[in-house]
Amino acid sequence: MGNIRHFGLIGHPISHSQSPALFYENHPGTEDRYDLIETPDFDEAISIFKRDFDAINVTAPFKERAMLAADTLEKECELCGATNLLKKVNGGIRGYNTDIDGVYRTIAAHSGEAQYGRSALVIGCGGAGKAAAIAMAKLGCKVTIANRSLRKGELFAQRLISIGGYDRIDAVSLEKAVEIADLYDFIIYTLPVSIEGLSKIDFGDKVVLEANYRDPQITPSIIKETTLYISGKEWLLHQAVSAWDIFYTTSC
Repeated sequence: MGNIRHFGLIGHPISHSQSPALFYENHPGTEDRYDLIETPDFDEAISIFKRDFDAINVTAPFKERAMLAADTLEKECELCGATNLLKKVNGGIRGYNTDIDGVYRTIAAHSGEAQYGRSALVIGCGGAGKAAAIAMAKLGCKVTIANRSLRKGELFAQRLISIGGYDRIDAVSLEKAVEIADLYDFIIYTLPVSIEGLSKIDFGDKVVLEANYRDPQITPSIIKETTLYISGKEWLLHQAVSAWDIFYTTSC
């Protein structure tokens, strides 16, 4: 596709995205391009990618549907059931998931890589929540997945046990999560909106990572001075670094 490579992002809405700025800040002097494909139509976004781009990042609400656009998938992408990166490789399209690495690197940077004996409550079971659950399990945590649809959370927990080989995974309702949140060392909040009872959670000295950096729901008024709150901007940066590695290490 020539010497100048074309990367981008699909999702909706994405006009606020910091991905282009991050790319150019970390690739000074590059002639490669990073553009937003701003459309609510998934099929249209994929068509534009196939026509004009070498690789794209994928954000909400397309992470789960994007798997269908891939000819091949990396193993963790299959386990997660979502992809946040599509790349043209050897005449086909391969799907990747750098959200898992993003959460793993973010938590490890603050708390270390060995978290055996500790526990994580992951709130939300969409593409970001699934990636977070896998990352925390890889770090050694007991993981509880909380979701509005308890059945969806239970099915994914079972998947992590039967296919992923993790043995300390369970699922609860959002209402139950609020009741038991004080039992956990880590809380990973992946929902774009607040849940009932969020302000009642005692965040204490927990490590809290929130995916939504643009409009966070866990505000300073409900956390304590002892809480280690990590903005989703760190998650974004760590997953972006992993994505750039994929952009540039596998030929188109």
